[in-house]
This record gives sequence, structure tokens and C-alpha cells, in this order.
Amino acid sequence: MGSPVGSPTHDSHVHGTHTAGTICGRNWKGINIGVAPEAQVASALVLPGGGGTFAQIVAGMQWTIDQNAHVINMSLGGQGYDPIWNLPVLNTTLSGVLVVASIGNSGHGTSGGPGNDFVALGVGATHPLDGVAGFSGGQTLVGVPWFIYSLTYMKPDLSAPGVQVLSAIPVPPGTEPEDAELAAFNGTSMAAPHVAGATALLLSVAPGLQGDPFGVRDILLATIEDYGEAGRDQRFGFGRLDALSAAETAVSIL
Repeated sequence: MGSPVGSPTHDSHVHGTHTAGTICGRNWKGINIGVAPEAQVASALVLPGGGGTFAQIVAGMQWTIDQNAHVINMSLGGQGYDPIWNLPVLNTTLSGVLVVASIGNSGHGTSGGPGNDFVALGVGATHPLDGVAGFSGGQTLVGVPWFIYSLTYMKPDLSAPGVQVLSAIPVPPGTEPEDAELAAFNGTSMAAPHVAGATALLLSVAPGLQGDPFGVRDILLATIEDYGEAGRDQRFGFGRLDALSAAETAVSIL
């Protein structure tokens, strides 16, 4: 996989800063942008300039495990199902790290990996009226290979806000930090960090769940707001994220 390349902390594209801001951004000029403002973030630059290789992504996943992270946000991926994601997603999860990944932006009947991996927590996007964004992916994957098995299952697992999400963007060179601005973006990439941030909140009030990604997953999926068809469907998954209910439930059962 190679070794990490040391460099000062920076973002070569606006995407990473924006998603990180949604996870843990603080109040900026009177606007709260982060789900879990006290969370600690370890950011791996695996797609410099917005592009790169599968090997770079897997190396970033391994690096994240080495940082003792509890959740990894993957606002990235490729179109369609590819079993190439199976092993890294499973290994990361068995290492005690919840893999949260965007489901893709090609609309109903489509999905992308790693969000559509069986073990990953795939996230679709909703708009401010709690409907599913038209671009948000979702489908039933039929007879896909997963190690020695052939599985049929539905994605996404849940949905979260992904339309006109206001968050941080990098400060342009030569600009003072206090002059930084916010930007509103659309995408399932904007939805996934809401779930990662909610996971951080849940673990902060229920530290006994740290290292238990399956337990965290169960609570997140059991406390959603069920919109659309009753139960699970291809648009919302089980429903829209409810971070407060998830945290309250975690406290009540531990």
C-alpha cells in the first residue's frame, strides 16, 4: 500500500473540508455547521485534487484504524457494485471502526461502492422538506458476490440531509482565517458526514459502545424517522437520521 506522505495539514479540494465541517464544525459567525463540534478528526488526503486510486483509499482506511478512530466517513466511491470493497470494509469494521459511506449521486436504481457494500452503512440524501433528493442513489442489489456468498439486499441503509448543506470551505491562499466563508453543497457526500457526526455524538454519551460498530449501527437504524414506504425502501433506507433519538437510546440501554 505504500507509506503516508508527510505534509502540513491542508486540503487540495473543497470537498474534504466541507464534509469535515459537517462532522465537527463549530459556530462560525453565528451559524452552527457541525453535528459534533467537540469530536476529534483525523483527516486522510487519499484523493488529492479530487482523484486517485483504490490503493490510496485503502491505505487511508488503514491509517484511520491506526489513529484509533471510531468511525470513518467515506464521502467518495465509484459507480456500481464492486466486490473490491468487501475486504477493506470488513477489515475496518472488525477493527472496531464503523464505515459510513455515501451511496452515490446517480439517482434511483443506482448505487456506488463502498456505500453499497453489505457491511458499510450506506447513506442517501434528503432535502429540507424531508423528501429524498432526486440525485440520491438507491436500489436492490440482486445476487451480488460477497466473499463466498451471493447476497440480495437493499441500499441505502438510511438517509440524512444532503441538499444545500452549509459548511466550511478552505481558506484561499493569502486570506486571513477570520475572513473564511461557508458554502452550501448538494450530494450524498454531504449526507454521510451527518451520520458520522451523529455516531460521534452517540459515542460521547455512551462510551461503552466504542469499538462496537455493529451496536452503533443497530441504534442508528432503530431510531430513524421513517419517511416514504413503511419500513425499508430504496429511497430512504430505513428512514432519515435522528441523532437525538439515537443518543438518548444509547444512554438508556447502557
